[in-house]
Amino acid sequence: MVIYDLDDTGAQNYLGQMIEGIHCYGAKATVPLYVLTHDQETIPPGPEHTVEPLSDEIVEQLIEEAIKELKIFQDHGYDMTTLQMVQYKGDNSQREGFSVRLCRAIKKALGQDFLIGARISMVDSPAQRQQNSVAYTQEDIIGSAKQWEGLVDILQLMSGSGYMGFGREKGSPPTSLKYAQGIKESGAKIFVAPNGGFGDMDQNESYIKDGKADIIALARPLIADWEWGRKMYEGRGEDVVP
Repeated sequence: MVIYDLDDTGAQNYLGQMIEGIHCYGAKATVPLYVLTHDQETIPPGPEHTVEPLSDEIVEQLIEEAIKELKIFQDHGYDMTTLQMVQYKGDNSQREGFSVRLCRAIKKALGQDFLIGARISMVDSPAQRQQNSVAYTQEDIIGSAKQWEGLVDILQLMSGSGYMGFGREKGSPPTSLKYAQGIKESGAKIFVAPNGGFGDMDQNESYIKDGKADIIALARPLIADWEWGRKMYEGRGEDVVP
């Protein structure tokens, strides 16, 4: 959402300082990669608004531009990219084929140690998918997860309907957890990170302990309490700002 010139030395200096600050705490830095969004000017008009498969020429152009961009961030110390793979508005087989080619190219160009995350929007039924054409159903995502084994390192699942897990009955699990659990039970060899409404430390611990998820993704709890991670590490859940 922030536009800046990667060729500007000031921007490069800022990125370098930011990554150094992240790495000094032993954390990893990820940069989002948006592919085939509606306002992307480098793509001939039309394909992103249809379910027609993209031509090989356009696919190769997209991949080449993605690799070029990610190499710049890798050179500045980024450890990972998070793909917004929901942007491809083709049917599932087209979308899956494109994402596999893209991830394979990223791993080949940037190395296996450069991690790939994928941020996926989930819905309960094909009928809901008609209203959210970039979303996946449980059946879709299980099939895709198996295709992404060895390519996508972390699969982040978000509810494509409702309010990201908020506003639900107190004590009930967030919506995205059932999608994560379904992938785990399918045997797909991929790390799964449900997102949306995971503010309860004790519940989060139980979800991982019970094998329903590998990682818990969250953002709002960290905004409400910037010491959330430290308090969890120290077992101080009762001190967390909700």
